[in-house]
Amino acid sequence: MKKLVLLAVVLIGITATSFAQATATANASATILPKVSVQKNNDLNFGGIYTGATGGTVVIAAQDGNVTRTGTASMNSGTGNAAKFTISGMANAPVTVVLPGTILNLTGAGVPMPYTLATNITPGTGGALAAFLDWQGNYTFWVGGTLTVGATQAPGTYSGSFTMTVTNP
Repeated sequence: MKKLVLLAVVLIGITATSFAQATATANASATILPKVSVQKNNDLNFGGIYTGATGGTVVIAAQDGNVTRTGTASMNSGTGNAAKFTISGMANAPVTVVLPGTILNLTGAGVPMPYTLATNITPGTGGALAAFLDWQGNYTFWVGGTLTVGATQAPGTYSGSFTMTVTNP
């Protein structure tokens, strides 16, 4: 009987140690990153334009804001500037900028004047305009464009607008 009790105690001991348990706890967390935002600092302004016999174009360079013209369209000196935008978000984050892909129009006193946009952001893979926010979470860029002016453009003020789309990829 002693042997049987001893055997039972040994089996219980082996069984208890064979099924011993250990536990560990892990924490779960998530960080909501700041949304990317874009702010317009300056509007695109093609300036004061005189039309000539054949019309022409007025170009505002996005890289440096320089104004050039073709044809007989001439500028009132000292006018015209590129639009300026500032993107804000998480430091060093990648962003994608999308310009309107169609020809836009300035409308006013006469026939609408078509214009296209250009930016100083270097196209990335697949032609997307990709940039990285700086260590403070900002990126500034400029948008220029080319305005086509007709020879018989009616005098007056012309205006239009365009929408920039900025996303985190």
